[in-house]
Amino acid sequence: MAEAKICAYTAVLGDTSAPMATLAAVPLTGASDELAQIKGTCAAGSVGPGAMKIDAEWALSRGWSGWTATRDGAQQAMLCTDDHLFSSTLVNVPGSTPDDALSTILAAVD
Repeated sequence: MAEAKICAYTAVLGDTSAPMATLAAVPLTGASDELAQIKGTCAAGSVGPGAMKIDAEWALSRGWSGWTATRDGAQQAMLCTDDHLFSSTLVNVPGSTPDDALSTILAAVD
């Protein structure tokens, strides 16, 4: 599998209570069993309680899958496209929602 690309932004380095946003992109290449396992992480049912499956037409019509969730105060989203897995987390960002984490991914995909 190809190497993941991850970026993080925070205005205050070293302060774990400061707002932070992360975005990761993993190319979906490699053995088919590995791809199936990775794409399985995009199924909301495998994530656990509180995850909401992305069921919007813009995703379903492309064959994409993913989910959004709030976990331990962090807003999270994951989206699998045909060739990438994208993940975003917003931590300590006042007023943020899981949809904001998804919007972070969509800004990168666009």
